[in-house]
Amino acid sequence: QETKKEGKQDYLEKNIDYLERKSIRNNAKTLFTEFLEARELFIACCKEARADQGAALDSATSKMINAISALHNNFFKAHGQDTEIRGLKENILGQISDLAGFIEEIKGPLEEKGLKLRAEASLKKLSAATKEPSSKIDS
Repeated sequence: QETKKEGKQDYLEKNIDYLERKSIRNNAKTLFTEFLEARELFIACCKEARADQGAALDSATSKMINAISALHNNFFKAHGQDTEIRGLKENILGQISDLAGFIEEIKGPLEEKGLKLRAEASLKKLSAATKEPSSKIDS
């Protein structure tokens, strides 16, 4: 009976650990999804390349930076050894790198509509946020 009790206790502790890790990962993935949604908004604004898109670009940039900051402060620091959490971090770095290439590809239309400098400034802010993610940039 004592062995059964210990086995049940171990089983419960392992399940609690598993559920806590799963919850942490799910919360991180929620923030990552917010980052991706803001990134898509940023891309859509750049593709439309309308002169009145500046505020939307800034808003999308702020949302991405806030998501990066929250991920860094709440997950990357504390749970960086977790492979899924580490994968999210690497994915964000790749997504920002892809944005740089995207902006370079469409710099002509962006320049025509007066958005090139704003898009490049947003990209610099995003790059800075990956280096110092704890500082939120609200612009």
